[in-house]
Formats: sequence, structure tokens, C-alpha cells
Amino acid sequence: MYAKSLKLIIGFLVFFSLTLPAQAAVYLSLETSSQDVALGSEFTVDMILSNSDPEQLSFLNVWLSFDPDYLEVVDTDTDNWITEGINVLDGLYHSTFNWDFHGQNTADNTAGTISYGEGSFSTSVFGSGTFAQIHFLAKALVSDTCIDYVITGTGGIEDTYVTDTSANNILGGISGTSVNVVPEPVSLVLLGAGLMGMGFVRKSKKGEDR
Repeated sequence: MYAKSLKLIIGFLVFFSLTLPAQAAVYLSLETSSQDVALGSEFTVDMILSNSDPEQLSFLNVWLSFDPDYLEVVDTDTDNWITEGINVLDGLYHSTFNWDFHGQNTADNTAGTISYGEGSFSTSVFGSGTFAQIHFLAKALVSDTCIDYVITGTGGIEDTYVTDTSANNILGGISGTSVNVVPEPVSLVLLGAGLMGMGFVRKSKKGEDR
């Protein structure tokens, strides 16, 4: 019942926001802790909202995509508002983004999606900065795999938008990020040692032939 009510409220607000001129005031971006990550290691990606004016926020909804062949979201929910399923971490940022209506916080490691939504009815939210953090596991080697916000224009949970108290969509732009999953340092050392060993064997065989 709670989830259905959220969908109806968000749908109602976004329907009216699409009929009003957008006031491009806020921006969403992703920032990774490292561009090159070792296979089998964990790394973080900050979900950032830039609200420099600032605008009072009413609803924040984000829909992210990543490639589940290479990356996997690690459940991280210490002090989160929502702790069911696989979550991204927002517990660290409650003082900056003091939402009072909690929609969804879930990652799907099969589909490669993250859905996060918060809102406010009785408190004033003017936050700017990191609002949540994704913990990823690098599970396969790859060059330049992307993590992105997705705007579908549907105005539902599977969409990205930010509204003000007048139900205007004030999202001015988005930017994603990417990482390279590289061999772990131990593997590189073993590979180098193996190649050196092969060279030594070849030299030994040549000496015997003489």
C-alpha cells in the first residue's frame, strides 16, 4: 500500500511538472573513488546532487544503469532509512538531505539497475552534495564500463528527475562515470614471474643443446 501511494503521488506531481517550464537549477553526477579498480576488489561511487542556488527540493528520483557482467552492487545499509533487499548507502547523508518521505532504495544485480527515491512534505530540503553512495564489486575484467543516470521521461520510478515545491522538474543535467577493471597486482606479479621462468627454461635448454 505504501509503495502504491508513493507511485501515485510521484506520478501526480511529475505529470503536472511536465506541463510547466523547467527551471534548470540542479544537476546530478556520479564520482568514482578510483578509475582503475582491481579485479575482485570493492570500490565506491558517490551519487551527487549540485544545488548551488539553492532550490528547495520536493522529490528526488534516480534510475541508474550498470553492466552486471562486470559489476555487482554490494548491500550497504548502515543507518539507512530503507534496509530491505540490496541497498545503496544513504545513512551518512541524512543531515544534509533530511527527507521525510522514503520511497525506494534497491539494486538489481541481474538487470543492472539501481532505483532510489526520496521526498519531503513537512521539512525544507535544500541539500547539495553526496546524497547516497554505491558500493560495487569488480567481478570481471573490462575496459571503460559505464555507470549512468537514465532519464526515460516516464515520470515514474524507472526515471530520473528532481522536483521543487511547485512540482517543477528542475533537473538541469546529468553526468555518469566509468571504470576499468584491471588484473589484481598479485596476478601481474605471478604473470611476470611465470614469463621470467619460461625465459630461464628456454635459456637452459639452449645451453644443453650446445
